Amino acid sequence: MIDSDKQQAVRLATAVKTVIIVLPIAAMVILTLMSSLFDNPSDPAASYSTSSAVAKPQNRPFVAQIIPKSLLTYNQIRNLPTGFNRPMDVAWATEKLYIAGDDSVIVMDPDTGQAIQKLKVPQHPTSICVNDIFVAVTSRTAVFVMRLNETEFKKIAEFPSATNNLVDITANLEEIFAADSYSGTVYKLNLDGAIKGIIHPKGGNRKFNVTRTGDFDVILGARGMLWISDPGRGLVMAFNTSGVNSQSLNWGKYGNRLANFSGTYNPIHIAMLPNTNIVTAELDPPRIKVYSDTGMLQAVVASEKELSKYIRRLNLTTDAMGHIYSLDDSSKTIRIFEKIDSTVLP
Repeated sequence: MIDSDKQQAVRLATAVKTVIIVLPIAAMVILTLMSSLFDNPSDPAASYSTSSAVAKPQNRPFVAQIIPKSLLTYNQIRNLPTGFNRPMDVAWATEKLYIAGDDSVIVMDPDTGQAIQKLKVPQHPTSICVNDIFVAVTSRTAVFVMRLNETEFKKIAEFPSATNNLVDITANLEEIFAADSYSGTVYKLNLDGAIKGIIHPKGGNRKFNVTRTGDFDVILGARGMLWISDPGRGLVMAFNTSGVNSQSLNWGKYGNRLANFSGTYNPIHIAMLPNTNIVTAELDPPRIKVYSDTGMLQAVVASEKELSKYIRRLNLTTDAMGHIYSLDDSSKTIRIFEKIDSTVLP
């Protein structure tokens, strides 16, 4: 009996040692297989592969509490009350902030938060853009324009309310581009409000993948290119102003890694920094990030660790010094972020 007990003890000890040795090896094999299922989210060609056992920062799972320090290169420096019950959008131009909400546009000093001017809008504004000549605003169904030396908005275009929901606008000195979530298209207008074209992701009638009441964004970037978020596909897409998509410049991917877009419809808003890096905003959970214009993750500006889960609008703009401005509708404020090394533009 004693010998039998000893034999059982030896067998048990041997089994325990085997488990201790085998488990870590099995875990490494499983992790390797899982990792191979996800290509590099910041590689537009999706052709990335590596044998390295050390994950690059952008390929790590997005955990708000453990973002690599190398990506935490922005600080929030101010949080300015908008003065609106329903703040909708924000733009920066001529050293001032232009904030759209309720039934007005407030012109604000970004350093002090002091309101300089309040401009009445005939209908509840949904988006705003400003250039060197004029301010352009959309309501859900109309486009309004006001020259910078004037104080009244003029309606230049109106669309049927049953089939349109204008959610964003951008403009150069000759053309206006208005994003309509109901039709999933971007209207190209002249300054008189006449439609000169409709922009789709590809030829034909293919639409941007966005819900009829959801947001998507259109901005003018470097070399006059249009950048448009396609949130239902997790993409940032590049077009010329004639509406031709430069497919080699498109980037973005859904997933749970740092460089991916999370949720179902993201990114909802984008903005461009002076060096052509692109800022993106996501919801559910809320995140603000910076990418190169080829889709390489550069920074995590803010995440669900800092941003309220109740945010429904996270509109973006930037200034000539590389500050990032984000409208936070849950607190009805404008958050201002600055790169930690302020001697170098982001």
